[in-house]
Amino acid sequence: MAGLSPSGVNLYQACNLKFDYRYNQETSGRMTPEPMAGGRLFHIWADTYAKHLIKTGQPFDRDEGLAIAGTMPEGVPLELYEDIQELFARWYKKKTFRSIDHTRTEMKLAFDAEGQEVQWDSPAAAIRMIIDVVEMIGGELIITDYKTGRQIKPINKVAGKTYTWGIFQKLGGEFTRIRYIEDYVRWNKTQELDISAEDIKSIPAFYAGIAKRIAAQPEWLPAGASGECVYCEAAYKCPTYKAEVEDNDLAITSDQDAVALAQKVFTTELRNSKAKDMLEAHSDAKGAIVFGDKEFGPVPEEKVKWDNLHSTLIHFMAGHPGEGLSLETITKGLSLSKSGVEKIFKATGLRGDDLKAKVYELIDAHGQLKVVTKFKFHNAK
Repeated sequence: MAGLSPSGVNLYQACNLKFDYRYNQETSGRMTPEPMAGGRLFHIWADTYAKHLIKTGQPFDRDEGLAIAGTMPEGVPLELYEDIQELFARWYKKKTFRSIDHTRTEMKLAFDAEGQEVQWDSPAAAIRMIIDVVEMIGGELIITDYKTGRQIKPINKVAGKTYTWGIFQKLGGEFTRIRYIEDYVRWNKTQELDISAEDIKSIPAFYAGIAKRIAAQPEWLPAGASGECVYCEAAYKCPTYKAEVEDNDLAITSDQDAVALAQKVFTTELRNSKAKDMLEAHSDAKGAIVFGDKEFGPVPEEKVKWDNLHSTLIHFMAGHPGEGLSLETITKGLSLSKSGVEKIFKATGLRGDDLKAKVYELIDAHGQLKVVTKFKFHNAK
């Protein structure tokens, strides 16, 4: 195959068999998994909307956003269309491009092994990428990758570094800061990674190494079975997945199967980690699994990111006569995330192990670190 992408690299590292099925085998006539189809539709609409703003010089245009999502594309299931339509509406009603004159969307780039740009379908293409949004604002380079899934995953460092390298190869330039942002539009949540010029020097060698391993691959072996296997297009030919299903008599082929399995897990009749993985994958793709007055599914945690915490504190403390709150009372109601603490210390110049040590030292001395479970059983809405 020609032209590895960040998603291709991640897939290869996660499961050789699935990589082979998706990239090396004949794909004509295959059905696109619904989560992927929904993601593609959102990206098409977001790109169309952004290009309209670039053309007209507007930071936003709500009427155009409404018009873009107003017609259901041919071949798209109604349920999927309505889900992405609602998702897109929430996104464009809040999205404002800060510097539309310095914004690019859907940058489709391909480079050969020497780092020279080539045509997308060139046999010489060694690295390929499609970058959702690139903004250059006040000396900063901001790269945004839209995510439409229901599950928030660890930030994709390979993608962030690859996109940054590609932009430097294409545009050059010097920036005071480079930020890679994954925008989980379903949850109105972002994850961010600062990238330096030093971080991207090894990108060509990294992709060359992966390409050599793929070329020398003696056998396309599956990874261990997990919840994501439920919707894998190669599951039917995966011996690991088949054996896991047969050993545990587990399978989700319908919404009814998901409900039955959820009931078993909830009542502890079935203590099996794979069963929970399968339920999570089903919920990730189709939403919460409801049974009786319970459901299993993603529970978003609503947190406020204050524009200016200092002015917020002053607002609480000032109030009207007799209504002002004490600083102790206010701090009990406000919280600062671990990532927020990291940003504070980064502003002082700390990086790497020194940054981590300082963050954990502060948390140990003044608070508690809480890890939130994304998928869980809870009372049905």
